[in-house]
This record gives sequence, C-alpha cells and structure tokens, in this order.
Amino acid sequence: LMRNISITYDDIQVTTENLANLLEHAGFGSASTYLSIANFRSIFLCPGTISVFAIEQTTNQLVGLARVFTDNFFTTYISEVCVHPSYQKNGIGSNLIKAITNRFGHTAIFADAFRAHVSIFNQNAITPKEKLIACSRRPHLPNAVTH
Repeated sequence: LMRNISITYDDIQVTTENLANLLEHAGFGSASTYLSIANFRSIFLCPGTISVFAIEQTTNQLVGLARVFTDNFFTTYISEVCVHPSYQKNGIGSNLIKAITNRFGHTAIFADAFRAHVSIFNQNAITPKEKLIACSRRPHLPNAVTH
C-alpha cells in the first residue's frame, strides 16, 4: 500500500508550493492564500512544531503530513494530519500517526478529530476520553497575515 512513499521528519524536499498544494487538496484552505503569505513555509514549520512528511519518491511530491506541538516531556498535541485525497486509504495517515507515537510515546498525546476520522486515531491507540471535550474557535485571519 505504501509503495514509493517515504515517511520522514526531513523537510528538505518540502517546498512552499508543495506544502500549500497539499493543504488545499486536503481541505485546509486555498493554496493561493498560503502562497500570498510571506515566509509561509517558515511560519508553518516554525520552531516549536515538529512535522513528519509522506513523500512520493518517484515525483518528490508531498502527499501527506502530520504536525505536532510538544514540550517533549509531558504533552504532545497533534495539530494536523492531512493526506492528499488521491493517496488516502493507503495507510499514509496511519503511518504518519505511528511515526508520531513512536517518537513521542513517552508523552501524553492529544488530538482533536472530526467524528469521521476518529478511527484512524483509535487504530493508533489515541482514543476518545470521556472526561475530555474539545473546545475551539474559528481563526480570524486579516487580509494580510503579519508576523
């Protein structure tokens, strides 16, 4: 299922364009919006985050990623797991999560998931907890994001 797909923490092959296109195809907004943000790649892959990537080896295309925020001691929070729709249902998302649980298994790992995606976390021993509830707010992005 994972032929020609490598799972890596190395971001050398991850271009701004590949990152923006993957996010758009996975339903995380518009590539043109991301590409209009100066230093978008540096902002997204900023210090304090650790990302693991799925790279299609024959084309060097970024086909999936998972990004976490962690103190590498107590807590790891999975902020995104996304896989290009053409590559979904091939174990890529699960392998991205496994890479995270292997690297950060010494911490508590948290993730918010849409109900339709809970099973991929369950398969990787990240399960719903009765006493926890996700709280959130939609982002409010001004016309120009500045940092």
